[in-house]
Amino acid sequence: MTWLKPLLVALSTYTRIPLPPSDFREEDMGRAMCFFPVTGVLVGAFFCLWWLLAEALQLGALLRAAGLVLMPLAVTGGIHMDGFMDTADALSSWQPREKKLEILKDVHLGAFAVIRAGMYLLAILGLYSELRPHQLLPLALGFVLSRCLVNLMTLRLPNARGSGMLSSFQKNQDRGALKWATGLFAALALALGLLLSWQAMLGGLLGMALLSLWFHRMALKQFGGITGDLAGFLLQTSELAYAAGLVLLGRLQWF
Repeated sequence: MTWLKPLLVALSTYTRIPLPPSDFREEDMGRAMCFFPVTGVLVGAFFCLWWLLAEALQLGALLRAAGLVLMPLAVTGGIHMDGFMDTADALSSWQPREKKLEILKDVHLGAFAVIRAGMYLLAILGLYSELRPHQLLPLALGFVLSRCLVNLMTLRLPNARGSGMLSSFQKNQDRGALKWATGLFAALALALGLLLSWQAMLGGLLGMALLSLWFHRMALKQFGGITGDLAGFLLQTSELAYAAGLVLLGRLQWF
């Protein structure tokens, strides 16, 4: 039962799966990120279920892709897209670091957030419309890997603000357990993906790796570290980069 409450914290925070109310301790919050990749498993499962339903109903590629775009947002409630949009506003402001951090906390929605979100959704809709059946499961594993990447960045980067949701998780964080859990989930996802289609996984991992290198440098330079909003931005952009690498490189003949 020691790890049940941290699991429930992760599920209740990062998904909209109905769960019974429960009292959580600070140490439960500190261990919750160990189970963050589990939310990716749920997203991937619903993602694949929609594909199967669309195939059974013989839906067109566009409607099928639209469902694939909406399914992660429905499961998570859009919490990570919220971080993406806040970060897009901050980056587009071209303000000093302190002002960017203030923009992240601002509850008002800026024009650049709407523009960037529209661009993101159009791009991922197009990528999903090109998805081939043998790429489905490797792509779904990207939802687990993106959350492992977020955990890795929270371990490597300082908290830029010292407050907020991510900071509350980090205060009592069991870093050893987080490293172990993240490594385990990542290894399992990689092993399964390579077994299913090593070519597809190679393309997706290349896209995600390049994105993570850019994000690490950007987060330190622009914000001085990571915040909850930046974590959401990383998750969304890494999933886009993963899908782009998997789908676009999959068009090469040797893939």
